Amino acid sequence: MSEIERILNLKEKKLEKSLLSKLNSLIKFFFNNIFKNYYEFKRFKKKEKTFDGWGLTTTDTIPPWKNKVNKENIFFDKISSNLFDLVDKKEFRLTQFDYKNTDYKKILNELAWRHYIVFNSAILASKNKLLSSINLVECGVCDGLTIYFAIKACEMSNKKKKFIFMILGKL
Repeated sequence: MSEIERILNLKEKKLEKSLLSKLNSLIKFFFNNIFKNYYEFKRFKKKEKTFDGWGLTTTDTIPPWKNKVNKENIFFDKISSNLFDLVDKKEFRLTQFDYKNTDYKKILNELAWRHYIVFNSAILASKNKLLSSINLVECGVCDGLTIYFAIKACEMSNKKKKFIFMILGKL
């Protein structure tokens, strides 16, 4: 189970489980003990995982942001490290995952592919020669975690930037 799933499950966990919920947990426990390798192959388990998170596991290739070939990858790795520092110093709060014993670094690592895709999409959009400015919109903002990477990607270009944040829910 990923750190994100663990925290979200703990936050939503009810104090008293219903009879069906308890029965479902017992059945899952029983089947997991009998069929331990049902979802994972033995060979795959032996390989070293190079990335694990966001529903994706890689074993044979390194993630692109660890490949220090181009300046975008180097910059992405740098802003990811800066974000780790900001979260550790409590200057950037991840309220969505705020729970005791939360491993924020593990959560950010699990979301790295998503952030890398957003980061590169913003870079690609900013390279469009026909646009004098770029508009970025994030709908359903919780903490601004995703838009953080888009904003940092836009810092690499010299275009005018406009950012729109749409917050759904209470402030």
